[in-house]
Amino acid sequence: MTVTVALLAALSAGACEGKGANDGHKDRGGEPSDSPLALAGKTVDGAPFDVATLRGKIVLVNVWATWCAPCRDEMPELVRLANSEAQGDLAVVGVSIDRRPDLLKVRATIQQFRIPYPVVFDPDGAITGAWQLRGYPTSLLLDRHGRIRWRREGVIRPDDSDLAAAIAAARASD
Repeated sequence: MTVTVALLAALSAGACEGKGANDGHKDRGGEPSDSPLALAGKTVDGAPFDVATLRGKIVLVNVWATWCAPCRDEMPELVRLANSEAQGDLAVVGVSIDRRPDLLKVRATIQQFRIPYPVVFDPDGAITGAWQLRGYPTSLLLDRHGRIRWRREGVIRPDDSDLAAAIAAARASD
């Protein structure tokens, strides 16, 4: 039993490969996409969601899971950003990759952190499967046309200068 618990813990830790801003994160802003990001599904409450409805806004898409400690570490900053931009031109969208049986944990996490933005539930990887994710959390910044302009594989820290620069660049373009 102890070996099984240790093995499960090791597998969970390995799956959550997100790294902090000072310990190996990767910003891949040099890989913009030519076509809009496909992100359509249902929120954790079962409501339909399509990121295309946010065209005209800059959108920060954050992929996370309840079992991912770095994902939880960045949530207060994402909530702060979403609240500070509530009337602006930046929207935040979450995508939970937790499994179906963990839907209640996802909802509890949303309540715990008071997440004000939509969280799409992707338990089977139907949405994120094509995004070439290497770890969690992963964040994608979309321009006003829905194209990826910046990518972070790792934690977004408070007052993150790389994210701020990417948002400023997205605002300046187009």
